[in-house]
Amino acid sequence: MKTLNKPRQKINQIYFYFLLILFTDFIMAKAQTVSEDLLKFNGSLNLSSDLYSVNGIQARQPGNVQRLLLRTNLRLFNQIDIPFEVSLSNSDSRFLQPFNQFGVSPRITDWLRFHGGYFYTNLSELSFGDIKIYGGGLELTPGNFRLKAFYGRSKVAREPDSLKGFGGIYNQTTYGFLIGYGNENVAYLNLSFFKSIDDSASIKRISISEGPIENLVSSASFGFKIFKPLFIRAELAASLFSSDIQSQTISTVKIPKTIFTPKVSTQVDGAAKLGIEIEPQSFWALRFGAKWIGPGFYSAGYSNLQNDLLELTIDPTLRLLENKLNLRSSIGIRKNNLRNNKLSTTNRFIGLFAADYQVTDFFGINLQYNNNQIKATQYSDSLKISNVFNLISISPRFNFSAFNGINNLSLTYSYQNSEDSNPLFRSKVSNKTNTINLIHSVFFPSTLSFTTSILHNHVTLPNLNVKITSINEIISHQFFKNKLSVSLNLGYSITQVTNTNGFYIFGIRAGYSLDKFGNISFNLTNNNFKSGDPLSPSFNEFIGNLQYSINF
Repeated sequence: MKTLNKPRQKINQIYFYFLLILFTDFIMAKAQTVSEDLLKFNGSLNLSSDLYSVNGIQARQPGNVQRLLLRTNLRLFNQIDIPFEVSLSNSDSRFLQPFNQFGVSPRITDWLRFHGGYFYTNLSELSFGDIKIYGGGLELTPGNFRLKAFYGRSKVAREPDSLKGFGGIYNQTTYGFLIGYGNENVAYLNLSFFKSIDDSASIKRISISEGPIENLVSSASFGFKIFKPLFIRAELAASLFSSDIQSQTISTVKIPKTIFTPKVSTQVDGAAKLGIEIEPQSFWALRFGAKWIGPGFYSAGYSNLQNDLLELTIDPTLRLLENKLNLRSSIGIRKNNLRNNKLSTTNRFIGLFAADYQVTDFFGINLQYNNNQIKATQYSDSLKISNVFNLISISPRFNFSAFNGINNLSLTYSYQNSEDSNPLFRSKVSNKTNTINLIHSVFFPSTLSFTTSILHNHVTLPNLNVKITSINEIISHQFFKNKLSVSLNLGYSITQVTNTNGFYIFGIRAGYSLDKFGNISFNLTNNNFKSGDPLSPSFNEFIGNLQYSINF
């Protein structure tokens, strides 16, 4: 029975895909009969089939996978977008918007916009900015006046699982607003406020569960132009954060409970940010930045906002010789342990310099230098943390006509040196890498093109040397008035460690344009690995893909 059911399942899948395409075409036809001011319909359809086989090693992916991806968007009254997505395959099928994440953000006028369902909004750089909300909100921007307000759920409850070491997630409610006035290119002031609080009853807390939190952040951001080339932007923020709202309440601190309830787990701290932009002339500019975030500052409005840091940066840029020579650099320092309440302080230095000079139409050159250092104060004669990274690269390039075609030739040499010292090693571990990469491309009027690349990489470790040399050739051509594109990829790599290994690559790609009826493409790649190590087996791998796509 199983052998009879498999063909039926394939037929049913193909039949479903066919009906779905017919349904899409029907909707498109209906949409075209309605005035574009009332209804617009667009989207994309992608059908693909992946083939895979391998000899010598365990398969790294399924042997045969078919996929269908349909994305559509219905726009009503030129204001409301209703997106919809369907993803089907013989390994995984799911229906996305609007069933589990549906959101609309209609703009009624040039200065009024509403949010409903799932949406993102931003208050300031130190308060709230990258968390998705499920709820509602509005934005008013008449003239120089600004008002934002929102309310909704920022986290969905998930029960803890002790077997997986998962402590659970509480339902979290978030609301906030911003009120501001001024032209953000001349002078402005924005005041923002937001609060997030967990529902302690939304999950059953276990021993590894963290406490439900409450977080309030208020911020004032402002900017003003002192004179034409000088503009200053700044923000000051304060945070109240309770790591466990089920801990004891502090009754001596008088704050309305509707705003915040102080607990013994509550911490208070601040943050500040300053930016100075100077551009006296069009050919040079200077930007200075400073950021200070206290160790107790916390914002639930940013998923990865680091605290306990002081950061200073300066970024000059210079354009000379009618913009043929561009120079830019960046220097920055960062440190933590601002209140000396940790055993060690970590200091970080970042230096970057880049120069690009297009000397003539024939010749140009690029130079880069990067220095990145992380060091912690030494707390033992034999245990310390230090990481120093240096990278320098030089890349001349040439553009010329030869062989009846247009030629591009570039050569890149880079040297990378890093030293790492940490509590796992009592001595520094040095890593040196030399890389040479040569690329030559020639393009003929017939659309025939050749691209040749040669790469050599030499990595030196304390007890190991790794050498990788590879050569690759890509041949491309277009046929039938450029509707059919065909490319051939041939490559060989040799790796020398303790043994010598060879790696062959053969690939072919073809794509054909059906104009308004979409595009069809085919890819086939053969990877052949010849191992010189008895413990590392040789293998031969085939990867194929047939794909059809259309935008409507």
